[in-house]
Amino acid sequence: MSGEVSESAALLNIEGADVHMANILATLSDTVWVSNKTFVVIDEEIYSAKEGTEGTEDPWGGPDGEWDWFATSGNGLLVTTEFGDQVVDVRFELWDGPPFSSEPWTKEWEGEIALFSGTICLADWVEHPPARLIFDLGRRETVWGVHAYMWRLREPMTNDRHGTSYDLEFYLVQFWEQR
Repeated sequence: MSGEVSESAALLNIEGADVHMANILATLSDTVWVSNKTFVVIDEEIYSAKEGTEGTEDPWGGPDGEWDWFATSGNGLLVTTEFGDQVVDVRFELWDGPPFSSEPWTKEWEGEIALFSGTICLADWVEHPPARLIFDLGRRETVWGVHAYMWRLREPMTNDRHGTSYDLEFYLVQFWEQR
């Protein structure tokens, strides 16, 4: 492709670049109950092995260093929401390389995480109910690149304060294998 500008590169306004646009390989959408303004994305095998075992530490292990709204640990992701006592929608995406997003998100985060099993699930920070849906990234003991996005959908309304709120926030978490 010498001397030519690919259509993708032209769209990104990159002259003369040989750009590989990442492709989405798999998706999974789920919901999670949020109490105390926090939920986790956790390695499913580690979570299942410790679930119900008395006297063990929290399976997610806590954040690595300082964090604002999104943090990693050795086996999971911690997400702090803007509102408590709500059900949030979360979409996981697996990509073959770093994805590109031009959407106007409320919050963004980028980093990496090492996952033991390569399978993840959502859980409430406090009660850790049993995992419902499992997202399989396809590789064990792998370091993954992660983009996380939060989009505030609306402000809570008065009747939201007396029960569970829905449709306040949406989360997108994208993974790709680090090479």
